[in-house]
Amino acid sequence: MKKTIVTLFALAGVAAASSSTADLGNGITGTWTEYNFGDATTTGTNSLTLPSSWGGPTSWITLDKAVSLTKEQKLTFSYTYEYASNNGIYGISFLGAVGESAFMIGNSDYGNRDLAAAVTTLGSSGFYQDKAQAIRFNPGNSKDRIQAVAADDTQVNLGTVTSGAVKAEIAYDETAGAFVMTLSTGAVSKKLELGDSVAFDTISFAADADATQSFTGLNMKIETVPEPATATLSLLALAGLAVRRRRK
Repeated sequence: MKKTIVTLFALAGVAAASSSTADLGNGITGTWTEYNFGDATTTGTNSLTLPSSWGGPTSWITLDKAVSLTKEQKLTFSYTYEYASNNGIYGISFLGAVGESAFMIGNSDYGNRDLAAAVTTLGSSGFYQDKAQAIRFNPGNSKDRIQAVAADDTQVNLGTVTSGAVKAEIAYDETAGAFVMTLSTGAVSKKLELGDSVAFDTISFAADADATQSFTGLNMKIETVPEPATATLSLLALAGLAVRRRRK
């Protein structure tokens, strides 16, 4: 049976408290903040367990160094999601400053467990992303951060995914003229345009469920992508070496 979701602000006297260090690998670190919501949220260096709770336990990572991608960079974020029941949702939100683009990954409804991604803009009001608008988007306890997924082309849906490995790869696409996320799980993948910039300093995890939801193997990597001309020259050089070896 589905239960009514309430915001964290409806509960007076519940305070957020800083917790352990977060380490996403590849030199990307930060600090976990736990909004326990009366339950024992568990954080590790690269893992998080959100207890069963209606009303939304939330924890987030404040990065030691903000991410701001250039067109020559590719970002990969991955995790393994584990959950035993269909009656729940979660959202992982990548947040920057108010007015900047933000994006999220999560399950879009209580019953169908569809894995989805969406993009929006941080606003000056609102706290809760209605599930009917795509995915729950709950950026910790900051009441001045976002809500609203406007149109169908601002989200992608991969279909029902109960648990398993999830990967989001973000790189600039010259043809699209935008940063593009490729969201995948198993053999299924879809693309979502994120806009002309990707910048964030917070990664927020939020959940509503009747069972524990866990995220393990949290990992982030930023790599330099060779420019097309450079990549072409490298391939030609390799081809030249191969020809020389054949002649010898």
